[in-house]
Amino acid sequence: MRGRPANLKTRDSRLLTHETYFVSVGRMETLPLIGTLVVPLLGAVLGVSAAHTPAGKRLLSGLALLNLLLAATLAVQTALGKPHLVPGPWGLALVGDRLGAVFVLLAAGIQATVLPYAARCLEGQAFGRFAVFSQVLAAATDLTGIAATPATLALGWVAAGAAVYALVAGSGDAPAAARRVGLAFLLGDGALVGAVLLLCGLAGNPTLAHLPAAGVPLAAVRFPIGPLVVTAGDAVALLIVLAAVVRSALWPGPRWLPATLTAPTPVSALLHAGVVNAGGFLLIRLSPLLGATPVAASLALTAGLATAAFGGVAAVVRSDVKGSLVYSTMSQMGFMIAECAVGAFAAAVFHLVAHAMYKAALFLGSGDGVAEAVRQRRTPRLRAAAVARLRPVLAVGGALGLVAAAWVLDPASLAHWDARVTVAFAAVSIGSLLWGFAGRRQPLAPTMWGALGLVAAGAGYLLWSSAVAAWLAPQLPSVGTAFRSPVWMLVGLAAAAAVAAWLASTAWRSAPAVRLRAWAFWAAWGRPARPQGTPVAVRADALEVWSSWKQPV
Repeated sequence: MRGRPANLKTRDSRLLTHETYFVSVGRMETLPLIGTLVVPLLGAVLGVSAAHTPAGKRLLSGLALLNLLLAATLAVQTALGKPHLVPGPWGLALVGDRLGAVFVLLAAGIQATVLPYAARCLEGQAFGRFAVFSQVLAAATDLTGIAATPATLALGWVAAGAAVYALVAGSGDAPAAARRVGLAFLLGDGALVGAVLLLCGLAGNPTLAHLPAAGVPLAAVRFPIGPLVVTAGDAVALLIVLAAVVRSALWPGPRWLPATLTAPTPVSALLHAGVVNAGGFLLIRLSPLLGATPVAASLALTAGLATAAFGGVAAVVRSDVKGSLVYSTMSQMGFMIAECAVGAFAAAVFHLVAHAMYKAALFLGSGDGVAEAVRQRRTPRLRAAAVARLRPVLAVGGALGLVAAAWVLDPASLAHWDARVTVAFAAVSIGSLLWGFAGRRQPLAPTMWGALGLVAAGAGYLLWSSAVAAWLAPQLPSVGTAFRSPVWMLVGLAAAAAVAAWLASTAWRSAPAVRLRAWAFWAAWGRPARPQGTPVAVRADALEVWSSWKQPV
């Protein structure tokens, strides 16, 4: 990548230094960077008129594919050269780096997949609104990904929140859901705006690459609160964590995500595959501001692990496909935020990308999932006794086999913190999958071959994640001491364990009926009642799922 050394004349001399970026003004490398913002906005302008004709729908799909091509070009550019910066007015600036390019490419890919699907399943005014605000969401997400300053990131963040609210409100069937989303985003986005205003007021408007230097003036401002002394850096870090917790729908924050169950499937796909992932991206981008505040990292770890436990419990008892996917997303987001909280940034980025691709496919195929669930319910579940006895052996053996495969394939990678977290997550996932897989298969031979296939797939997952981590490593922020603080990490783990124990004690009291009511309560909490039933009906659905799930093998 060619460019002149950065010597940008701005009101804030701390905005840029030549060691980090090349300034790109009027050069060809800026075309993909600017194009990822212009093309979705053009689609939003054309959305209302183009959404009602077949040619217009093809035009919108073509613009989404063009945006995907520009995002891929940006990824190639960042892979081959040094990050380049495009300055703008009022402290706004754009940067093309590898982390931002991955986020933009992911958002563009989801948009290019969901928009043609929406053109087939939505008609008239519903598709027109979706076409407009989904393109606004794409542009805002791209702006968040390629933001070079905190002010630019906050602008994209708030615009994305407004687009999400418009998408949920535009469905017309969920005014209560729209209000809940609006209030939640008002809290989370307000927290981020407050953090950025405090940062800019005390430390100027540095680029994201120079955030570590901003910690000095923030730490110098102190607010005595009784016996405690809170610095401005602590306040900024806590506000950033609050913004990430709300956007990723973590517990115990506002649970806006379950309220969106009545939204159309294309809207749900955008929310689960793209929007909720922004919380992890925010923590990674602004991690230098969290590196000196152990309590912020501990708060993120507690919220992440508690949500992982809560979402996993709630997803089990849901009898509807979308509801189960909603709580599954919350569980995954909890684990991703926990990865960020311990400084495993590369693992969190890979988790973000993998989850987005996987969950978008699941939501767009949720109709097929309903048909498959009905077919399985009507199919007799006869299980071989030999397979039933082997379930624990297969689950534990598969998890240990995956760890052994990681050691054989790339032993040096296990010396890194990110790789250890990824291997642990993959091992637990493989063990869980093998437990469920062995429970569904009758013959022993297909079960053994399937188990070997899952372990092989897990090994491929680890190799892919290792390659992504190595590619992103030069531009990931350094891990601050707060992310590895043993005291605060233990506090976060203890708090999350207390939440998990509380859930378990609530769910496993004496009578099965009490357990069912507890599971159903947690599954239904934080969302409006489904149109076809009341809380009693939800508990009945939970009873049916529990009865089938707990059948003896």
